[in-house]
Amino acid sequence: MRTKGATMQDIAEAAGVSQSTVSMILNQKSNAFPAATIEKVMAAAVSLNYHFRRSAVPASNNTVLVICVQATNPYYAAMLQGIDRAAIPQSINIVTSCTYHNPAVESAALQMAIDQHFLGVIFLYPPDNEEAYESANPRIPIVTICDKSSRVAGDIVELNNFEAGVLAASHLLSLGHTNIAVLTHSSDRATTSQATRVNGILSEVRQVVSEDHLLVLTGNNAKAGILEEKCFHYHVGYSLAQNKKLYHNGITGLICVNDLMAYGVMDALIEKGYRIPEDFSVIGSDNLLFSSMSRVSLTTIEHHPDIVAQSALTTLLNRTHMSVTNQSASNTARFQVQCKPNLIVRGSTGPVRTGVLPPAETPAKSEARP
Repeated sequence: MRTKGATMQDIAEAAGVSQSTVSMILNQKSNAFPAATIEKVMAAAVSLNYHFRRSAVPASNNTVLVICVQATNPYYAAMLQGIDRAAIPQSINIVTSCTYHNPAVESAALQMAIDQHFLGVIFLYPPDNEEAYESANPRIPIVTICDKSSRVAGDIVELNNFEAGVLAASHLLSLGHTNIAVLTHSSDRATTSQATRVNGILSEVRQVVSEDHLLVLTGNNAKAGILEEKCFHYHVGYSLAQNKKLYHNGITGLICVNDLMAYGVMDALIEKGYRIPEDFSVIGSDNLLFSSMSRVSLTTIEHHPDIVAQSALTTLLNRTHMSVTNQSASNTARFQVQCKPNLIVRGSTGPVRTGVLPPAETPAKSEARP
């Protein structure tokens, strides 16, 4: 019996099937074959010591685990639908786990995917449980949608949130805004998409605006809040818009780290009687569906979630194929796909206002919006 260097032709001869059948089964394209044929091929591969992906059990089904933070966040919902759109024509099943940034939940989800011999895992954000990720990565293909600055060791679909921040800041500066507030939320990590966006914003604004014309407001990012609140980021934005510094420091432009936070800010401003964009220009990031609606009309940054999601699934399938057909390359190669953001200008931003803004305690009544 051959103990090393077995080929697909060797397996085909041992199993009594064609080489193309072996190739399709080992590349997880086995839905068209009887279970007995699949078992015969897999048994022959094992007996011949065929070099599967190191430390991994070959996937026995076409299921991919997609891990997100919160399914009620429209950003993640759009990503999930994009993955489904790419997966369904290929007879790939998608299972979703929401972690709410809980490392224990993340670890359990990864272990479940390994135990059930899933085809692979897609993270829609940089993993919180780095230890669990590093343990799982050699055992199951994992693709992460994140910034390069996240320093994820495996395959990634790279978002450029730093550039997104630069685009948002450049837009407000081009409209003459020189008193700018940045609204974000706290995190115990410096590599989140929000933190990277803020870094991009500040790098651009500080080239033009001095620190006394720049205001950074940070909301609480308690993990319990993400689980309990149906629209956590909206409420953070609404709360931050109550800060009196926005109204007493001559601020005219507000940059929010995501669209949901911008919705909360805009609602709070309108309730106080301020006009958008006459009194304040507001810009978000993510270009959610609601941002294009006429009553919202939010200027924002487009991250192309459909393209990103489909690229993540394609990258995962490329990894599973390489893991079977070229073990040596699989151990060293890393896939990286880049997706660049672009600015979408709508009605929430305009030229800097002239004159003095009424104080927040006695706001002017809005005539432009209800």
